Amino acid sequence: LMDTLETIEIDTQAASELRFPVQLVNRPPMPELADFRGYMGRIASGRVKVGQEVAILPAGRRTKVTGIATFGGEIQSAFAPQSVTITLAEDVDISRGDMITGVDDAPAPRKEFEATLCWMSQHPMRAGAKYLLRHTTRKVKAIVSNIEYRIDPNTMAIKEFSLPDAKS
Repeated sequence: LMDTLETIEIDTQAASELRFPVQLVNRPPMPELADFRGYMGRIASGRVKVGQEVAILPAGRRTKVTGIATFGGEIQSAFAPQSVTITLAEDVDISRGDMITGVDDAPAPRKEFEATLCWMSQHPMRAGAKYLLRHTTRKVKAIVSNIEYRIDPNTMAIKEFSLPDAKS
């Protein structure tokens, strides 16, 4: 495991795409700030700047960034891994766990995906079993959909997952 962690290559192109998982919607209870709505979080990758057009996922709605605030005050642009509050041109229905991305590089929604994982459980991973995965700040159910052999504890593997419908 240590050898893999020390030699893993990081995809620098993916790091340039804006990914801002919303951790908190800030609506202060003060009358003088009644119209304020800021979206707080840590920029996971990429850059954001005032005036930039962004997409809100999973809704797919588009709007523009009107402000970026930090503990130190207002700034014109921010980059990963800064923690910021972003304000938008429109009051968009955004919740904790939604993601703000660039409009040209927004990820496509998927029900199936492949992931590299390091299995740290005391019990082997089983095909067809349901597991909880973290996606931004949400937990989602996932099923291991393709597994040729069991994954023992402290083992790394590449596996395919599928996300069941919300009803399951």
